[in-house]
Amino acid sequence: MQQEPDSPGGRLMIWIVGVMGVLIVVGFAILLIEVGRRIFTPKPGVPEPASSRPAVGGPSGGFGQVEVRIPEGARIESLGTAGDRIIAHVRTREGASLGYVIDPANGALLGVIRFPATAPAAN
Repeated sequence: MQQEPDSPGGRLMIWIVGVMGVLIVVGFAILLIEVGRRIFTPKPGVPEPASSRPAVGGPSGGFGQVEVRIPEGARIESLGTAGDRIIAHVRTREGASLGYVIDPANGALLGVIRFPATAPAAN
């Protein structure tokens, strides 16, 4: 039940197969171009890697020495990290807790979170 290539149905079938082949090649090319574009185009809002940032301080790329002042008589209880920030837990002489939020990239004090001292509950 083969059709002759010269018959109208045979020529139509050759034309359809040819168009489908062209569509497959064009679609594959578009797919490769889009994948390449997504790989090599930086995403908006994403910071550059740390290695490509210009050095703020000396040739080592550090920020040098930065002073973060804490209240008189206070002591640093602990240091921790939260995302890309350093949190210093400071206890004041009065017993209040403070959280100093520091940017490790430049040593800047971003803010202080105050946790007031609470009196023990009376029973």
